[in-house]
Amino acid sequence: MGKLSIGGTMLYYECLLDLRKDNNYTIMEMSKLLNTSKSNYQRWETGERFIPTSSLNEISSLFKVSVDYLLGITRINNSDISYFDKLNKKLIGHNIKKFRQENNLSQKELAKFLNTSQSTISAYENGHTLILSIFIYQICSKYKISADWLLGKSTHEKLK
Repeated sequence: MGKLSIGGTMLYYECLLDLRKDNNYTIMEMSKLLNTSKSNYQRWETGERFIPTSSLNEISSLFKVSVDYLLGITRINNSDISYFDKLNKKLIGHNIKKFRQENNLSQKELAKFLNTSQSTISAYENGHTLILSIFIYQICSKYKISADWLLGKSTHEKLK
């Protein structure tokens, strides 16, 4: 299986590897901290799989780095974000809806852009389902908004 990329841009996995090594963690230690298998964690670190959104939050908190930085959306680590264990799906849903409305997108249009269904967008906006990390990356990269804001970790909507 090859490395994941969108539009030719390689994603977060190099940052993940650097953070792990810089902080002297083994792959096994990271997999235990993130409650995943060693092989699954390795796939995140090699870019074969996307990190689930909840795990992105955990890594952000563990290493005190922004999700924007982890996803490679920015190379600047935003220091004014909140670090917490659990993501608030209702707040995230509110932010997704706010973003969508500010950009004059219907749920159907956003669903088409993300190659998903309108009902999935509705589930995100209603706080029933946690948005996928790949969708966060796609939205934030195209519309230049902060993943940390989208996830309720920052009050700054636009990328710095």
